[in-house]
Amino acid sequence: MRAGLINEQKIFSGKQLMDIYQSVNDTFEAGYELSDAEVEQLSGIQAQIEAVIPDINQQIYEMTEESLRKSQEQSM
Repeated sequence: MRAGLINEQKIFSGKQLMDIYQSVNDTFEAGYELSDAEVEQLSGIQAQIEAVIPDINQQIYEMTEESLRKSQEQSM
């Protein structure tokens, strides 16, 4: 990107990747009827993200905990 060979708008940020990953998790947990091909495709997306952010589940957990903590502080 620094050399200008890759358009910055074509790269997802870490936060965007975590949002995508979590959206796939939500899709699986929602109980939608997905074909085997759809499950495979979504699982593949998650695997690609895990390769870029190996501790993604820990980061999502920490973000969720922080968000809950802030929410509780605001309600007090």
